[in-house]
Amino acid sequence: MGRCYTGEAMSLLSPEDLAACEAVTASSSLIANRIIDAVAQHAGISRAQIIGPDRSERIARARQITMLVCYNNGLSSVEIGRALGRDQTTVVHGVKREKARRKAENAQ
Repeated sequence: MGRCYTGEAMSLLSPEDLAACEAVTASSSLIANRIIDAVAQHAGISRAQIIGPDRSERIARARQITMLVCYNNGLSSVEIGRALGRDQTTVVHGVKREKARRKAENAQ
């Protein structure tokens, strides 16, 4: 996904660049929402549970899978965090945890 800026840097962009940024943001949000819905359906939980504050193992795992799938589809940690209502550092941690979990499961 492309990089878009906020604040003062936005005033430096042409109208065409601003439109491109809005399109990237919209497509990132659409991708993230589709992934959230797919993971929720597969895990047998609601979209609200993935986005919500529940930290139970089952919900947290589904959330971390969502983070990894979004990351593997080119979304940045900021974009993923925005979609899930989380900080980007939480997303980075979630992606690392799920990668490590999968590596350990494959080693068995």
